[in-house]
Amino acid sequence: MLVDKMFEYNLWANSTLIEILTMLTDEQLEAKAGGVVGTLRETVAHLVRSEGYYIRHLSGAFPEWG
Repeated sequence: MLVDKMFEYNLWANSTLIEILTMLTDEQLEAKAGGVVGTLRETVAHLVRSEGYYIRHLSGAFPEWG
């Protein structure tokens, strides 16, 4: 089913991102990049919040980490 594949891909993408982020220094996480607002850390926080809202819309409740 397409939805299953989408969730599998999302899990893979999030896992890959977390793996890469754990290798970065605080200085790198606080860096600003062209074309985005804020730091890398702020961008990742935005992604986590957005995913929490998405889960809430699907399930009716925020995830424990949201």
